[in-house]
Amino acid sequence: MKVVAASAIISVAAVLSAAMMSGNIDFKKQNVVKTDSGHVNLGEVYSEQGVVDVELRFIDDKSQVFSLKNLPRGSYQSRIDEKIQSLLDEYNKGKAEDKQITKDSLTFKVPYSLTLQSHTMYMTENIPSYDLILDKKTINFDKDTVVYKSISDATSQFMKDNDKSYTATYFIKEN
Repeated sequence: MKVVAASAIISVAAVLSAAMMSGNIDFKKQNVVKTDSGHVNLGEVYSEQGVVDVELRFIDDKSQVFSLKNLPRGSYQSRIDEKIQSLLDEYNKGKAEDKQITKDSLTFKVPYSLTLQSHTMYMTENIPSYDLILDKKTINFDKDTVVYKSISDATSQFMKDNDKSYTATYFIKEN
């Protein structure tokens, strides 16, 4: 009976060893992302970052006012502020001070739309650069709506709504 038990243990060990050597069994941690079309095995995650894309367009002719890609989750507002300020600087160039507009008075004479997209970007072992789209939303605004306030409020709310989605996609734990 002892010989049979020992033979069984040695056989199982040999089979497991062969499977591990051939790569069919792997005991290292696998970071798997579930998507609508299946699963993605990222392997070891070296870095990850939650980002947002912001695009402003006029509704009538679909022309783009500006587009900002891959804004970091924690500092997106400063980049939006810079972009709005550059639009104002361009418009106000050469105008008398009483004719200049500020970010609190900037409006458009036509309706416009704001498209926001949240995603997590990974640098990983199996897929060197992987971008997981979390959510996308387009918000339409009427003409004469204050641009800066509408963009800031909408983006802030969108980021709050996506906070749990971002956190759920992170594999690297903070200490």
